[in-house]
Amino acid sequence: MKRISSLPSFERMLGSLGLTLIVLIGWACDQQTQDSRTLPARARRIVAWLVIEAVTAIGWVFDRFAPIDAKAATGRAVDHRHPMPGERP
Repeated sequence: MKRISSLPSFERMLGSLGLTLIVLIGWACDQQTQDSRTLPARARRIVAWLVIEAVTAIGWVFDRFAPIDAKAATGRAVDHRHPMPGERP
């Protein structure tokens, strides 16, 4: 098992970002399940919806910019991910 102090700073940053996004999603889901009859409760639900959408967008961006194999046998960059619907391989 690796010690936390031996991880590179970029991995620590990604881990901290992931934990922050998990906490935000937890808060947003809690807000979405509460009753929204008052104006402040409606505002919290709208903010929660925006948080969920923003976290989804961040996940999509990280997925699209996943590492690619730049040292393939063909001498050019190869993306091993499956294309999304509507994309050309």
